[in-house]
Amino acid sequence: MAKKTYKNSRPKKQVAVSGPARPRPAEAPVKEGAGKSSGRRRTYIAAGIAAVIIVIAAIAVVVAGTGGQNTANSGAIVMPTAYDNTIQDVTPRSMFISSQQASNLTPPAELPPKQAKLLVTNGKLDIYYFGGEYCGGCAGLSWPIVEALAKFGTFRNLAAVISSPKDAMPNVAGASFVGTTYTSKYINFFPVELYSTQQIAPGKWQPLQSPTPEEAKLMNEWDKPPYAGVKDSLPFLLVGGKYFLATPGYDPQWLAKQGIKQTVVQAAAGAFPTTMNLQAQAGHIIGAVCDSIKNSAPVCKGIPKSLEKFVIPVAFNKETPPA
Repeated sequence: MAKKTYKNSRPKKQVAVSGPARPRPAEAPVKEGAGKSSGRRRTYIAAGIAAVIIVIAAIAVVVAGTGGQNTANSGAIVMPTAYDNTIQDVTPRSMFISSQQASNLTPPAELPPKQAKLLVTNGKLDIYYFGGEYCGGCAGLSWPIVEALAKFGTFRNLAAVISSPKDAMPNVAGASFVGTTYTSKYINFFPVELYSTQQIAPGKWQPLQSPTPEEAKLMNEWDKPPYAGVKDSLPFLLVGGKYFLATPGYDPQWLAKQGIKQTVVQAAAGAFPTTMNLQAQAGHIIGAVCDSIKNSAPVCKGIPKSLEKFVIPVAFNKETPPA
């Protein structure tokens, strides 16, 4: 299993990666003797330099990554670029307007001050997401996460998945963060998809990604009552150790059976009460991030006053991991 370090020991990297570790590239050829031509020496030297660069890049990805190594096949597919761009290009204005108009929305809650120790690595805010590909509530929360974090950085290789038909919220299309990379000047994003869509017994799904010790510690500390309805609730989003969400914040079942393309269209349009709440949730996540980074990102300049305060949410969650 690939591992990484945290806090002061973590190198300065711009990319957070979810998914399996990349295989180590082959060693460069070793020079076989002094009688070889200078051209061949140059070839070996160039090959050696290239191999070192590849190894360093591979190590950087593993160290900066999250979620460890996959233990099962992901049910996700690569999201077509057109869909990817559509969902990421939702304007902050539409999110903020939705946030002001939406009803019955669960915004991110601020942790009690004595416990609100800001999680920062190398000057960037640490955001953790724990979910599962089988989980309809996770699919629902994935869209606001993508829409919100796209305003602070860039997703690459964003994947899509449809929740299990046997989940409490079945057949909901969502984003999967397996194999996805995220680059940002402001945020370290550490997503872990704990389970795949493969059911191994009633109410149980195949483990997919393993959290690092640091991630497991945070999950054990915060993903429990009173912050979540039950212990190890999925989904769970922790923004800098200051704000959290243990629910999509809206009911994503309206999106069920629409498929990936239509769900993206609806999520980006925000034309219905459900998708208005979806975009509103993205606006609230932006507000939580901006508060945590002291409004240092350009998107933070457009947040209306009404979003600067957050309330503790009523416990709501139907998604729990397999026993």
